[in-house]
This record gives sequence, C-alpha cells and structure tokens, in this order.
Amino acid sequence: MKKSLCITIDLESDFAGLIPESYNSCDLVHLDPFFELVRKYNVKLTVFVVGVLIEKRLPILKKLQEIGAEFALHSYTHNLMAPDTIEEIQRGKKAFKEYFGVDPIGYRAPQGRISNEGMKRLEKEGFVYDASVFPSFWPAWGYIFYSQTPCIQKGSSLIEIPFATFPFRLIISLSWIKLLGWFPYRLFFSLFSLPQIFVFDSHLHDYMPSGTSYKKMSPIWKCIYRRNYKMGLKLFERFLLSMQRKGYKLTYMSEVCNDIKNTLHV
Repeated sequence: MKKSLCITIDLESDFAGLIPESYNSCDLVHLDPFFELVRKYNVKLTVFVVGVLIEKRLPILKKLQEIGAEFALHSYTHNLMAPDTIEEIQRGKKAFKEYFGVDPIGYRAPQGRISNEGMKRLEKEGFVYDASVFPSFWPAWGYIFYSQTPCIQKGSSLIEIPFATFPFRLIISLSWIKLLGWFPYRLFFSLFSLPQIFVFDSHLHDYMPSGTSYKKMSPIWKCIYRRNYKMGLKLFERFLLSMQRKGYKLTYMSEVCNDIKNTLHV
C-alpha cells in the first residue's frame, strides 16, 4: 500500500470541552493564511464536523467546500459524556444529510472516545469507517494496546483507521507538536518507522488560535496551549515538508478507506 497522508480537522467549538461554546476560530477574517497554505501544498483536507455547527450554517463550511475539503461526522454536540450514543450519531447524521445532501460515511468520536458498542451503532447506521482511536495513552490507557494500523473488528464490517503514533505510542498531531516542539518530532521522524496510512489530527485553533477563546480557559490549560501558541502554521508546514521528503502523498480519508477495503477485501 502506498504511503498516504490524511490531514484531518475536527471542526467544533473552540477548545471543545474546556470553555463555553464559541466559534471564534471559525471566523473567516483571520483564516486566510491557513487557506493559502492549503492551496500552496494542494492539501486534501478531511473535515470531521459537529452536527450543531452544521445547523448553524457557519460560512466556514462553504469556504472549506470551496477549497476542496471532504466532510465526515464528528458527533452531534461533541458531548464527552456521550461521544457515541445512538442519539449523537443519528442527530448528527440527520444534520449532515440535510446540509450536504448525502449520508456521512466516516465518523470521529469526541476526543476519540469510541467504544465497541459505539462502533456497532455506527455500522448499523451505515457508516463505512471510524477514525477515532488514538492508539496511545490518550484519552484513556486502555487505547494503548489498540492496533496502530487500520483494522476491522471481529464480526464487523466497520473499518477503524487510527491516528498516527510512533511505535512507542506518542501521538503525532499538530496539538502535540506545538506542545512538545518541533525538535523531538524531527528527531523521532528520523529514528522510528511511521505508519503507511498516516492520519494527522488538527483543529482550526491549532493553526490560527482565537485570543478571545483562549482567555476563557483555566490557568492550567492556558499554560498548556501557550506553548508555540502562534506557531501552528509554521510547524504544520515543516511537518508537510518532512512528510513529502519521506514519500507520503496527500490523500482524502475516503480514498484511504477505499484502498483499505480493496486490500482487506471488505
């Protein structure tokens, strides 16, 4: 299988779960540098969008469509206490269908908190793939033993496409690169093997953070997000160039899903 790099965005309220609902990072006024970078590298974005945001008909949806993004579902309300209930899945699916005119084929649970029961619900609702699992210590230690490569649970047809991690289970996402800095990631990229299917996680506030939303966070979370606060775009570009040198091709999640289906004969 070819080396595929899937750049994904979780389109949700700013710092979802940490502050009251707000969408300042979705404001098109300050996102031009991000859109320019997407065009420069012909990035194929896959956007996992929350149902309530779809219902708000925010202009960011149309703009992302204009630059060629594809969309999948990120639950209905981004409720961390109910990330994969049938209500969250069905209501999100309904909002998605009403706006885009088609059913979503992909799902991502809030904070990656998918359960075996949730996967069964997704399969029953017609989803083809789930892209929730961090095969790491986040969001719970139980995920650390999960497969780092795409797989199908026994007795299921739903494909799980996990996030990219190093062999020692450190997450590779824009949030984590900002937190730990580019140097350790550049070093690890040279020392360790990387997944053939590389799913990269990000949020709009990782690229172009909203100062208004940032100020609403607790002191401890402000300290965490202060690290490389305005370096998101620059770090993302370094990451893209590094992946290009390693022979990765930018790919939509739907394309990867089809490749996996063909390989696994699903």
